[in-house]
Amino acid sequence: MLKSIAVRGFRGIRRVVVNGLSEVNVFIGRNGAGKSTLLEAIYLVSSWVKPLDMLRDVHKLDYVVFRRGGRGNWMGTLTGLLSRRNGL
Repeated sequence: MLKSIAVRGFRGIRRVVVNGLSEVNVFIGRNGAGKSTLLEAIYLVSSWVKPLDMLRDVHKLDYVVFRRGGRGNWMGTLTGLLSRRNGL
């Protein structure tokens, strides 16, 4: 189980650390505060353990890029994720 997460330079989040996560968590904030971005970051981190989304039958990174319509600097995100996954 994920107990904490640190996100830096992902979409609208400059830097955030969330500690004390449990089995059920509720994120509350204004529109545009980064709640969905934080959930997206957690989803992407989970791809290191299980790259395939069993409900959608798609690779998680591909799903996020498709869901966002390909907007943004995905090559930087992809390169960072893959280099960390491969221990580079």
